[in-house]
Amino acid sequence: MQNPLSPITKRPLREDVHAALRIRIVEGQLLPGSRLQDVQLAGELGVSRTPIREALLRLAGEGLVENDPNRGFFVAPLSRKEVLEIYPMVWALECLALDSSELPTPPQIQALRQINAEMAAGATHPLRRQELDLRWHQTLLESCGNVRLKECLAGLKQIVRRYECIYMSDAALVRRSVRDHAEILEALVKRKPRLASRLLERNWRAGMESVLTHLNEPDQGINR
Repeated sequence: MQNPLSPITKRPLREDVHAALRIRIVEGQLLPGSRLQDVQLAGELGVSRTPIREALLRLAGEGLVENDPNRGFFVAPLSRKEVLEIYPMVWALECLALDSSELPTPPQIQALRQINAEMAAGATHPLRRQELDLRWHQTLLESCGNVRLKECLAGLKQIVRRYECIYMSDAALVRRSVRDHAEILEALVKRKPRLASRLLERNWRAGMESVLTHLNEPDQGINR
């Protein structure tokens, strides 16, 4: 007797619409401060207005979109204030997660090295570089058992991703991040978790400073 087939699961349309709009915002296709008109977006994506509005409300909750009751939805401006607020929170929570994690196992070490090697190999698209960087940090902290801490980090990183796309657009900065990753991992291999935590904070600090430098340049559509 044959086993019954597993049901095919289909992702809700609102999930696809949310993912499509988030990518456009993170990649800068939808510019900071630009108005998001649900009718226009619905036409471009070939969907009704309902999933568009659902996605925009969700993006507003993630900090990527602003919702003005009188004027509608807008892409949230890039903000130095937001960078200075969010980045220290991210590195503080990541270091806390690392401090509460077990030392990496050999398979985890191998996975971290492989991801870092992919970054070093020269992924050309900023979003791909960002995905690899995010996966490296997730793998680094996967043995942390504090679920609430990880949930807080995930929420903050939804905001950080748009700024990280700026960082990942610079190949020289990506190479620096690859070196940082290698040093963090080496410290863990040598069973020096406190050093690894300091190096992890340094990695995030360098990213913050690079983003702030970029936001000082003209025509970035940011809030000072």
